[in-house]
Amino acid sequence: MNTSATAVHLHGDLAEDASNVHRLASLASRGNGMGAQTAEPTDKQKTAYSEIVIDPARERLSTYIAPGAVIKGSIEVGEGARVAGTVTGDLICANGSAVIEPGGEVMGSVHASERVIVMGGRVGTPASDPNARPSTELVCPGEVIVIGPGVAHVVAYYGTLNAYDGGYIDGGARPYSKRGQ
Repeated sequence: MNTSATAVHLHGDLAEDASNVHRLASLASRGNGMGAQTAEPTDKQKTAYSEIVIDPARERLSTYIAPGAVIKGSIEVGEGARVAGTVTGDLICANGSAVIEPGGEVMGSVHASERVIVMGGRVGTPASDPNARPSTELVCPGEVIVIGPGVAHVVAYYGTLNAYDGGYIDGGARPYSKRGQ
């Protein structure tokens, strides 16, 4: 698992707002209810959110759950989704990627066909018993990226797995090819 610093290149609609990288880094630096709160992003966070490439067309990000929006229950989309709000159930992206933005939360499992990028948000819920495995999964045959302060309280099944700047998976991780074994 790669744990070096990285970042986000925004393309298409995401890049139209020149402040998006600063906004994402600023939101991430404020934490997601699980860490220290700071007013401005650090230089490391600004850099970290400027190198990972997220192209909405390539990721097929046709669904957006805005900050403050709450989807009660699970949601299945035909392509990919960006989550800046809350999904209380599972998120299934049948033919695209799932991007969990700073402040975004999916309380259930996440399934995506292309990539899952947790950019300071949260996936899953911690197990009530610290010795138990989470009941939620993150399933992606492609790339899984977790950027701090993002956390995934899941058992992750991945094609490739990268964690940066303190992002982590709390529960376990196995190659996608080992799923069901």
